[in-house]
Amino acid sequence: MMRLSMLICSSALLTFNSSSATTVLYDFEGQSLSPNIIGAPGISASDAVIQEANPTNATPDEGFIFVVDTGTTNLVSGDHYFISARRLDGAFGVLPVPTPIDAGFSFTLTPPAGTALDFTAALYSVWFGGFRSTGVNYNLQHGLFYQVNAGSIQSFSTAETSRVPGGAGFDVQLVGEATPFRTDMNFELTRTSVLPMTEIGVLNPDDSITFFATFTQDRNNGATFGFAANDLQISGLSVIPEPSTPALAASALAATTLMSRRRRSHQKGGKWV
Repeated sequence: MMRLSMLICSSALLTFNSSSATTVLYDFEGQSLSPNIIGAPGISASDAVIQEANPTNATPDEGFIFVVDTGTTNLVSGDHYFISARRLDGAFGVLPVPTPIDAGFSFTLTPPAGTALDFTAALYSVWFGGFRSTGVNYNLQHGLFYQVNAGSIQSFSTAETSRVPGGAGFDVQLVGEATPFRTDMNFELTRTSVLPMTEIGVLNPDDSITFFATFTQDRNNGATFGFAANDLQISGLSVIPEPSTPALAASALAATTLMSRRRRSHQKGGKWV
């Protein structure tokens, strides 16, 4: 019995030191800004919040879209989210460095009570790109920022660019509308590199973290230029300790104590009975 109790305790401690990976995914399917949380339960994620950067000569606009390849009449990768990405201090042909208040998305992750979010093995990626009607190709740039609780906003050292190519043949349509709002457009999405989030490390217990994924482009005029995003995700996220392990470890310790007491009370004359 003593050996069994030791095995139980050892198993609990092993579990205490392990953690299961979680993926938080915003895929915008079904016209939803809600996250899909895949993997270990407990981590909560807010709905994505949309940020619009005001353009110079146009009203900012955003919404769920789908894109139709008019050459094949097939939908391209389901629903996306579109935001006008121009910014006031941008200039034609100049690609501004993204800031946390540019057009994009923000969302907040919160651990289960008494645990800490662990980003040491976490990875970030998003598909992004844009569309245009006529003229030269243009570029988009993506930046990622984070804020722990109400602290200062930090930026990742890497930023990535995407170029909207030439060619045409795509219609862009708002979900719920009967006709496209842009026809015969150039359109393409590219995926960022998978960005390690190791620099965030392990947060303090019960700390939440807000991310800002923002985008800029090198166009700032009255024409319609915008970007689309899809499948924004953080994978490999975990918590320390896992929510179930403190209770399991306490239970194993109680079982060990009980077995030890029984051993002492039932031992007679140096023999077990």
